[in-house]
Formats: sequence, C-alpha cells, structure tokens
Amino acid sequence: MLEQHSNHLKDEIKGQFQLIQGGGPVSEEHLIRLCRKLRRVYDLRAFDDTIEELLEEDSKSTWMYIEKIRPVFTRLAADNHYRDSVQLAYFAY
Repeated sequence: MLEQHSNHLKDEIKGQFQLIQGGGPVSEEHLIRLCRKLRRVYDLRAFDDTIEELLEEDSKSTWMYIEKIRPVFTRLAADNHYRDSVQLAYFAY
C-alpha cells in the first residue's frame, strides 16, 4: 500500500518538475497539499521513498524541487505537528 501511495505521489511530483523546468514555481495547491499530507508519518515515509527514487532517475530536477518546497518543511517544523518522539525523529530524518 505504501508503494501505491508513493507511485501516486511520484506522478504528482513529476508534474511539478515540468513547472520548475519551465522556470516557474511549484504550484501553490501542491504546497498546500504537501503541508497537509506530511503531517502524518505514513505520508512522510511515502514522500521519502518517492524522493529517493526520483533522485536516482533525475537528480537535477529532484534537487530543484526540494529547494522549491523548503517552505513546507519550515512550516511543519514551526507548527510542531509531530506529537510524539517517533514522529519527530522521522521528520528530522
């Protein structure tokens, strides 16, 4: 099930690659969706797996994407949505 979730996320992120490669930003809708999803460890794990795969496929676009979504992680860290130490440790990873 995590793999299926990762595949869906991978398709979504690849769509954002097209925007970035065209010189644009990541869509605001995508950033909002990431903020919501990455509050859950399950989704954070799927995101991590997806990014690892994408780094192997297209490292340049993936690093550009990571740079563009940095505000998502800043916000998640500031909002402190991770209630227990396991969640917090995985987020820090």
